[in-house]
Amino acid sequence: MKRIVFFLMVWAFVTSAHAQTENILTQENFVTETFKGVNIEMPGYREINSGSKIIVSYGEDCPAEMRGAFEYAVKLWEEVLPMTLPIKIKVGIESVRGGVLSKVSISSFNFNQEPSQLYLAPLSMIKSALLQESHARRHYRFINEIQDVSFLEEKIDMTITYNKNLLNQISYSLDGEPNESKYDFVTVALRDIAIGLGFTTNFTANVQGKTLVTPREKLTPFESHVLQAVGGANLQEAYNNATKGSVPMTLYGNPGHECVISLYAPNPWVNGKSLRFLTSENDNPLSRLLDYDFGKGYIMRDLSGMDWKSAFEESLDWIKYVQSDSPSGSVSQNGDTNSKLPFKGDVALSFTSNGKSRNMETQDSGLVLDVSKIATADETSSVADEIKEYCKKYNSYSPNGPTESGLSLSVLKKDGSWDVVHSEYYYGQTVNLKIEDLTLHYPQSEYARGTTGGLRYRLSKCEVEHRGGTRYYYTVKYFTRDYTPQTALIKYSSVLNTQSTVQPIATLNDDYFVDMNVGISNIEGTTRVIVEQWDEGEALPFQYEATDFRKGYFVANLDRELSTRLTVICYNDNGFQRSNTITIPPVGYSLTNVTFMHDNQAVHIDGISSRSLESGNISCTVQEIATSKTYMNKSKLNDNTVDIGSLPKGMYVLVLYNGNECIGNYKFAR
Repeated sequence: MKRIVFFLMVWAFVTSAHAQTENILTQENFVTETFKGVNIEMPGYREINSGSKIIVSYGEDCPAEMRGAFEYAVKLWEEVLPMTLPIKIKVGIESVRGGVLSKVSISSFNFNQEPSQLYLAPLSMIKSALLQESHARRHYRFINEIQDVSFLEEKIDMTITYNKNLLNQISYSLDGEPNESKYDFVTVALRDIAIGLGFTTNFTANVQGKTLVTPREKLTPFESHVLQAVGGANLQEAYNNATKGSVPMTLYGNPGHECVISLYAPNPWVNGKSLRFLTSENDNPLSRLLDYDFGKGYIMRDLSGMDWKSAFEESLDWIKYVQSDSPSGSVSQNGDTNSKLPFKGDVALSFTSNGKSRNMETQDSGLVLDVSKIATADETSSVADEIKEYCKKYNSYSPNGPTESGLSLSVLKKDGSWDVVHSEYYYGQTVNLKIEDLTLHYPQSEYARGTTGGLRYRLSKCEVEHRGGTRYYYTVKYFTRDYTPQTALIKYSSVLNTQSTVQPIATLNDDYFVDMNVGISNIEGTTRVIVEQWDEGEALPFQYEATDFRKGYFVANLDRELSTRLTVICYNDNGFQRSNTITIPPVGYSLTNVTFMHDNQAVHIDGISSRSLESGNISCTVQEIATSKTYMNKSKLNDNTVDIGSLPKGMYVLVLYNGNECIGNYKFAR
């Protein structure tokens, strides 16, 4: 049976003459034709860990339905991400050799100062630590090592590239039904994002010498945990353990309460696959998502069922270091998909518990560190000031921060910042509001949406303590507000060849009309889609309902010789939104697949539509091959048959024209 094979290639280049070096780790993900037939559906109740945002930029050739499916995967990841500055992903498509479905490139950095010199730090890890540090009174770890805060805005955390040649084997459905001939794109995207966040390794092996080979001088946090799980610095012992079929590794937790994963460790060793993927021995979403035996028809929508905050903190090192005697603070966050706000009406918001939480004051990073060497920030550093200023718009209370204890209600924007719609500095345990009276300060298209299409709200409480230095303690709860539909994006692509075609495609169905699949995205929260179609020359448009829009596309029936304008109107119980309008030029007729056959009386031509014949542009000539004598010159064909019953015995060639263009020829004997 064929299996998926993944390979990793590493490049490093210097971005600064001083301490900061960027490394790009790129992995090629090969695919198999194996059919899995697995459908892990999304549960109704899911916890929300934070208000973190993933920002995606797309190449111009990414079709709308690909964008919609990828954004859906992003929203699922946003529910489980711990607190971090916005994660940035670039998505594109290109023709790639062989059976590569995707390539994932991770941005990571080397630093020469303590404690960061001990590992290769993914950019996403740096962002998480910086945002946590910005909530403390004293700053550690990265804030003194960042040389230019602009890299937080400009650098991409990961780049994911999909193979244009395999897109015709992908389903972009949001719901998903197992299909033995398709890869489910939402699942593929979830998997690629997990790799891009750092849940991956790049160990190779000397099979003859039976020795594990480490990829570079510094390992990423996850690689360091994997190395420890297989035997640590003894590379021969590590190799022996890494070829036992599977290797258990604690993802997080204390004895008796661990979350354990099983690293895939086949014998013999497989470069690019061993220790990179997991087996299904442990029932948790990461094991299911990174299962080594992944193929077509594998559908996953459920990332719940494990403590992702602990997984990121203990296995990817998404946590700050805090000295025990330093003034600090903490952020306690919670939320779930049942915490919903209505579109209109009175609401009473409160926290389920009260009191200060110091759960982020920990030195257990999963790495061996000499905490005494951790340098505190230079409060006069201009870069440190820039970082603190940059982090303000992602503050757990409001962009300006509280001056004293207070409460705020904010709405998440697509750029990861928060729009404060209500704040008060003298508060009780419950705040009573009329939700529609809270003014949104930006157009609705600028706000982030959740998996159900609702706006993402945050209730924040700040408590300030002035004993031995000022400490800020935040309690945060997340809500989803039922809202009007998003502004959908529709897009069509030209008909491509079968090796590189992506939805939408045109299908030939009769002489006069053609079905075209039109991609649609931003459909979470939409319950009904009406298509408004305006054909060239018509005084008014006509409308019809697209019932299968959750596939990522709808079917439009177009006149081949006329241009068509399309707009969709998305509805739910709260209202409607109109999409962008696209104009599809005339599709025309394909005359590149004309075929011939003959009998004693006629040559029969297949592939010419009746409308092409009616245009008067289709003509033919019949010549005898031996003498080049023209026996027939028809300036216009009236049907798909050419009468040859009167020709003398001999060898002939029929040449078919569309205007002055030769579109086919056929040799026959009479």
